[in-house]
Amino acid sequence: MQHWIGLCHLRARSTEREKWIGGRAEAVGRLLLLAGSSDDFRNAVRDGLRQQGYDLLGVLEAGPLAEASILKAKDHAQLAQILPRVGRELPIPLGDFGDVAATSWTETDWDSLFDDATPLWA
Repeated sequence: MQHWIGLCHLRARSTEREKWIGGRAEAVGRLLLLAGSSDDFRNAVRDGLRQQGYDLLGVLEAGPLAEASILKAKDHAQLAQILPRVGRELPIPLGDFGDVAATSWTETDWDSLFDDATPLWA
């Protein structure tokens, strides 16, 4: 078992829980947990968040803390305080939660997709 960190997308199950993720219904944040593998991390975070009133919608990036690319220079001071409390069951946030990136899934038709395009066949 080692410390893992993941960038996780979660949804609050109640308005009471929203206040802990910046007053949002959905948020993205970095969570810490002790885990032995990627699957172990994902399953433990999902179960731990469920106990705390959240649903895990996705793990965008995760890995052992020693190899993490999602750490910032200012995180090291906070990590020293947080790591002794990190366990296997309840994920601990590192830093603040942020907005979920907006995605647009509007439909388009083939004609507008190929406007002003050269033919694809000869």
